[in-house]
Amino acid sequence: MHAPASEPAAVVPTALRRALGPGRWWVLWAGLLLLPASAGAQLSGDLRRGQYGLLSGTQPAAGLLLTPWLYDLYSSTLVGPDGSRVQTNGASTNTLTVPGLSVWLVTPWEILGASFGVQLQLWGTMPSFDFPRLGATSTSYGFGDMYLKPVELGWHTTYVDVIAGFALWIPTGRYSPGAADNTGQGQWGYEVSAGATLWFDAGHHFNLALQALYDLYSPRRGAVTVGSTSTQLQTGNILYLQGGLGYSLLGGVVVIGVPYFVQLKVTEDTLPSGIGSVLPGIQAAKSWSIGLGAEIDLAWTDGDAIGFRWVQGFSGVNTTNGASFLISYTHAFNCFGRELY
Repeated sequence: MHAPASEPAAVVPTALRRALGPGRWWVLWAGLLLLPASAGAQLSGDLRRGQYGLLSGTQPAAGLLLTPWLYDLYSSTLVGPDGSRVQTNGASTNTLTVPGLSVWLVTPWEILGASFGVQLQLWGTMPSFDFPRLGATSTSYGFGDMYLKPVELGWHTTYVDVIAGFALWIPTGRYSPGAADNTGQGQWGYEVSAGATLWFDAGHHFNLALQALYDLYSPRRGAVTVGSTSTQLQTGNILYLQGGLGYSLLGGVVVIGVPYFVQLKVTEDTLPSGIGSVLPGIQAAKSWSIGLGAEIDLAWTDGDAIGFRWVQGFSGVNTTNGASFLISYTHAFNCFGRELY
């Protein structure tokens, strides 16, 4: 729920110029679940559907934002390589990530006319499957992987906000290939991103946001042995497009709208020949998925905001479709002692 920091306080209250985390706070959950062989299961990336929403292309004003959050994904539908549903015999998976904590610092320092910021994401999670797996159950719980964004730049104008950055996915979670008690993906991720929020009027009411992120992954920890050959699995490169179409009410105190996501695996996974005998159902193939949902963000004080987001995946290839839910609370600290904009 980020209002552009360039707006005067009379139009956008301080709560939305600074707190505004729920509109794009990342929900870093564990992985997708395992499709049967006919569905062409894929190795999972780290970024998840619904992690970005309304105003995802806007960086808030200078300050420190702390956001605890809860994220849940329920998946019960498998989609095969031809786009049709795959019979699952009623199997489903519910993946809960809680608690999560996002730390976002935006400084008054400028680079190329942009505000400089950094982000850190930490979370606990139920099992993180390295490839889609419906019907799997486990009671294990642990610390997940970490997300660190050491470079983030944000620009603000009357009608367009722009954001760009570079980030790392750090494999701090527990991982062994194919294990049912993983809490991480066992891979380093390298992410470049750029996004924008377009405001259709000078009063900053209607807005359309897009965040484009491209993730590349290292080989995963541990080797998979097939016959006499040992190979490290490697997830293919993934392009994510996430954002939302929204409307700001009451001077920016309430933001409502429709979040969306598009996920494209643009290169195939690196897998050894015969991997299906070791990790049933997995194969190298490209995939895509899309979804829409609903979101409302509310800021009731100068430093407090809460957000609710629901996103439903409804189409794709070699993927699962399900509903994700995010509840987040953001508290903003003015650690620089003055308004930046």
